[in-house]
Amino acid sequence: ITYTAATAPVILNTGAAGYGNSSNTVAAATYAAEGYVNVACGNRGKQDSYTDENGETVYTGDAPSCLADQKAATRFVKYNILLGNLPGSVEYWVSTGGSGGGAHATMFAATSNNPDFYDYQIAVGAVGVYKNADGSYDTTVIVNGEAVELSDGAWGCVAYSAITPLYEADMA
Repeated sequence: ITYTAATAPVILNTGAAGYGNSSNTVAAATYAAEGYVNVACGNRGKQDSYTDENGETVYTGDAPSCLADQKAATRFVKYNILLGNLPGSVEYWVSTGGSGGGAHATMFAATSNNPDFYDYQIAVGAVGVYKNADGSYDTTVIVNGEAVELSDGAWGCVAYSAITPLYEADMA
């Protein structure tokens, strides 16, 4: 299959190994060489915290913060694809990750467009998620004067484990 800039599937790398945080990283060039667009976004993890004015540690990475961050990044990238600022397809997204990141990749795909996450996305400033006066949600953006539904998820995932044998004898 030959992809164009408009049809290339997008791979979201969830870097939450060990359910920890992930800073923005350089996207893997191997995906680009195969015709895919690769998104490597940062996210909060279970150890993220700050010290408040009383000297107490406040954890900010509790669930579902990692998913809220990944969903917000997805909406941002998809919106920019719709605007023509980035290559890729808004229809064909795959999430991937290893270990705890693999679990997050699976949860990300399984919770696509789930309204249970909309308040969390609003809290982090995700584009394309708005709460209406009646308590319902709107997930559309305006592109070229037209309202377009903006998704926060993927249609598939590839989760893997980073476990490797320590000794060649372990492979027997």
